[in-house]
Amino acid sequence: AYVLEFTNLNVRIYRDRGRVLSGGSPIDVVTPWLEAELFELKFAQSTTDLYVVHPNHNPRKIARASDTSWSVAPHSPTNFVPAFAAGKYPSAVAFYEQRLVYAGTVEEPETIWFSQSADYDDFLVGSGATNGLKYTVAGGEGGNKIEWLQGTDEALMIGGYGDLLRATGGQGDEAIAPDQISIKPTNTFGVADIGPIGKNQSIMYMQRNGLTLRTYEL
Repeated sequence: AYVLEFTNLNVRIYRDRGRVLSGGSPIDVVTPWLEAELFELKFAQSTTDLYVVHPNHNPRKIARASDTSWSVAPHSPTNFVPAFAAGKYPSAVAFYEQRLVYAGTVEEPETIWFSQSADYDDFLVGSGATNGLKYTVAGGEGGNKIEWLQGTDEALMIGGYGDLLRATGGQGDEAIAPDQISIKPTNTFGVADIGPIGKNQSIMYMQRNGLTLRTYEL
């Protein structure tokens, strides 16, 4: 396993309790995130790729080709509407049911975008079961700006400022699809802008007041 240390405009790579070296020198990977932005980053990992979002920047994909070969590049999927630009960068990201999910731009803080099934680079919206979809969550106490996303065994959990929400395909074990999605609130405590910790059928997250640590069991 690797440990990534995010610093001002840089990522340091660690493994086996030390820095990863190339030719005797530590590996440093250049990034766009300032030190003041680091605690607002959100992450989602798929095998050797790490997707990173921040509302001030185009999403990035950190890719590992080998122990000593790392890259950071903008993730610019096709058919994402509106196109990424200032005010239109997502602030939350997750993987769920073979889809890459973005959410919470400045201009559309309550909206979620799902990629096409098994194609993280295409967000084409349509009516087919494998097409992408776009969904806007209803209001909530103080609005429902989406702070984070967390995939679990049973549902996609959506951390909203007003509510903690649960997204599923509806009845039974049906997958989320353009014509088959149900998003319902679980409580009205709301969440803070701090990423949750999730495993299997439970998550731990910070309540909106920033003082209370809560758990949710699916």
